[in-house]
Amino acid sequence: MQLNDEQILIQEAARKFATYQLALHAAEWDRNATFPRDALADMGAQGFLSMLVPGQWGGVGTGHLAYSAALEEIAAGCGAVSTIMSGHNSVGCLPILQFGTDSQKEQFLTALATGKHLSAFA
Repeated sequence: MQLNDEQILIQEAARKFATYQLALHAAEWDRNATFPRDALADMGAQGFLSMLVPGQWGGVGTGHLAYSAALEEIAAGCGAVSTIMSGHNSVGCLPILQFGTDSQKEQFLTALATGKHLSAFA
C-alpha cells in the first residue's frame, strides 16, 4: 500500500493504540471472556469507530485506505477488537450512511460514529 502522510499518521496512531491499549490486555480479555468496553470507548473517542463516516455525521471520514491500515494495526494488538472495529465501521455504519434517510443518519449514525453506541451484527 502506498500511504500519504495523513494515512501514515493514522496508521501510526492505530499502532500506538494497539500496542499500549490492546496488546497488553488481549490475552487476559480472551482468558476471562471480557468485553473490552473501555478500550472501545477510547477507540470511539479517537475516531477508529467512524473512519468511513463523514464529519457531517460525527465521523472522521478517513477513507478506505487509512481504515485498512488502521484495522491491520488494531488486529495486531487484539484480533477480537479488530473484528468489532471492522463490523462496526462496515456493516454497522455503512448501510445507514448509504441507504438511510437524513433522519435515520441523525438518529443512529451520529451516535455510532462517536462511539456512544456500538453496532451489532447477527
